[in-house]
Amino acid sequence: MGKVVLAGVGCGEADLMSIRARDFVERADCILYDHLMDAAILKAAKPGCVKIFVGKESGNHAVAQDQINAMLVDFSKRYDCVVRLKGGDPYVFGRGAEEAHALLEAGVPFEVVPGISSCIAGLSFAGIPITARSITRGFRVYTAHSSEDRMPELDFEQLAFTKDTVVFLMGRKNLARIVEGYQKAGAPDLPIALISKAGFPEQRVCVGTLSTIVEQCAREEYPAPALIVVGNVVNESEALNWFSRRPLSGKTVLYARNSDRDDLLEPLRDLGAIVDAPVAFERVESPEMAVDVEKYDWVVLTSQTAIRLFMERMRRQQVDVRRLPKVAVVHEQSAQALARYGVFADLVGTKDAESLVKQLNQVVDADSNILVPHSAANIDVFVGLKGNVDVHVLYQMVPLDWHASRPAYDYGVFTSARMAESVLARGVRIGTAISIGEKTTAALRKGGVKTICQAKRPRYGDMLEILKGNESCIEAED
Repeated sequence: MGKVVLAGVGCGEADLMSIRARDFVERADCILYDHLMDAAILKAAKPGCVKIFVGKESGNHAVAQDQINAMLVDFSKRYDCVVRLKGGDPYVFGRGAEEAHALLEAGVPFEVVPGISSCIAGLSFAGIPITARSITRGFRVYTAHSSEDRMPELDFEQLAFTKDTVVFLMGRKNLARIVEGYQKAGAPDLPIALISKAGFPEQRVCVGTLSTIVEQCAREEYPAPALIVVGNVVNESEALNWFSRRPLSGKTVLYARNSDRDDLLEPLRDLGAIVDAPVAFERVESPEMAVDVEKYDWVVLTSQTAIRLFMERMRRQQVDVRRLPKVAVVHEQSAQALARYGVFADLVGTKDAESLVKQLNQVVDADSNILVPHSAANIDVFVGLKGNVDVHVLYQMVPLDWHASRPAYDYGVFTSARMAESVLARGVRIGTAISIGEKTTAALRKGGVKTICQAKRPRYGDMLEILKGNESCIEAED
């Protein structure tokens, strides 16, 4: 018989789950998971792990609780490690106790991994401390949703005058009833907030008082899951809401990318963006051939992908890096990538492959032997390079059939002309395009994008600094 782990994954995105919870996800043979969690969490599961959705939300129970209990017992007989993933904490309105009792009665060994509940973390993301020494020293947490799908009985006579912070989980549907309960009990016009999708980039916060909150929330969408907090700590939100003050908070960003590159994904999320990062091109490596590097005077590497693949092949072929000839790279970022392999560039370009060719032509001659490990694209740029040039195709990028999740985005981040063409061919509308260089900008202009901001240097870091507002750019508005 295997072991069952009831694991809470916290509130919000995948990086908020505990190390122990993630370890169990990686070890799991079978995972039963809810809808109140970041889908990226499941990517940590090992190949062959059986993943079963058993999520429940108001009015829509994919699998009844009794059936989930039975599944946990049954799967413990088939698998060594069964993980039951829950948003927040398993024992905070997560029905974890019911599942634990079912396992106990069946004689199944189990473990509980706590998670940070939204009743605490959700408030933090909205800039609301659940306790503050000068305001309140206690808090109460209630569910606003019962197993019978109706509002639970609550003692509003007591809640109306408590100094404690009061939090209602799963409360979106019953906001008006909660407000009515306070008002009928004669409560003062207390501060109140509704926090929708707490901890996710789509988070929205509505702050008001008992007399205004229902009307305020009716003006815009505040989808479930949502929590409600009542008390004077809500007044701290305006000053302490760090989450919404991030540079791209609430902004939609399209970052179409290659299958082997997601360098900008986490930095964009850290800026608060709602990121759509579809894989537009798949990298397909060419058959590996032995290369006698000692017969060349120079190796020219124009991308970090080329550096990685070339150095990996040198390692597999057991080539001592001390045997490598002089190495030229396209810019400082590539030089840093190369240095991680213990190889230091002899020539570092300042812009792109075209400018690197011009620099090389100042130091090579017609008798120089030059190796260019490269992608299958844009190899014509080396036609003007002096010497005996051998272009070895390491890989090619194969276009995929992909779809954007939205018709329009506030920003598009474009790392190549090819990527810009792929996006615009699908009719996606971009408010402001962040371009890595001149060729990409030209492709964006040709595709009809009106507002383009080009990085002064073709570096990812420079693109991010533009989005942060710390770096000016080359404006390319028509």
